[in-house]
Amino acid sequence: MNKYDQSYYRGEEDGEAVRKGSDLVHRFDSHWWSNRFYSRLCRSALGRSGGARLLELGSAHGYILQSLSARFETYGLDLSEYAVGVCHDISPRSEVVVTDIESGIENAFEGKSFDCILAKYVLEHLADPGAVIQACHRRLNDGGTLIFSVPNTSSLLRKCKGGDWIGTRDTTHVSLLRPEEWYAHLTSAGFLIRKAFSDGFWDVPYLKGIPAVLQLPVFGCLSMIEILTCIPFIPVRWGENLIVIAQKARDTA
Repeated sequence: MNKYDQSYYRGEEDGEAVRKGSDLVHRFDSHWWSNRFYSRLCRSALGRSGGARLLELGSAHGYILQSLSARFETYGLDLSEYAVGVCHDISPRSEVVVTDIESGIENAFEGKSFDCILAKYVLEHLADPGAVIQACHRRLNDGGTLIFSVPNTSSLLRKCKGGDWIGTRDTTHVSLLRPEEWYAHLTSAGFLIRKAFSDGFWDVPYLKGIPAVLQLPVFGCLSMIEILTCIPFIPVRWGENLIVIAQKARDTA
């Protein structure tokens, strides 16, 4: 059985029932805001480069691709046949295929290069994320952008979560690296790191004995501001995920 079948996504969506063909993300819920935020990051990156072609690694149900597909050429890769099936329904304008990202990124969509590659919550699932980062560099056009997010091992509140920390409670996370290791992979591949930031402390509760609903406004206030404004400003250590925007240098020869 594919470990990324429907049952995986049912758990990944914080207990929400996932049903093919239904509206899996509801307007203004937490997943909707997250998708909106990453879509805006991609739009900004494509605007800076003047590009029009985006590839999402681990495209899942396709909501980000859907939001970008009216204006840009959108492509996706995912290991899950279930997720790609849902993606075809949700983002019919996008070209999405089932493939193992580690072995498939080099050959998928042969002849096409990209102006932006997004990997939201993907690289931590890969045994050799450094090789995939290098492959992303090769598939990007000069001046293209790689955007990725991974669990933040340097989070200031990681110890408060103990064994329930987001990075370790998903057993498919096999590459939990320090921020400095991610940066090293990027520079080794030839990327310029344009911005590294976090998404705040949204994974309440952090304190025992206090209801999560009371903790969220306190711990999650920065997350809410960043998500609403789509302006990345939260320092790396002040959140659950490390988010990096990196650019492939333009050929000036």
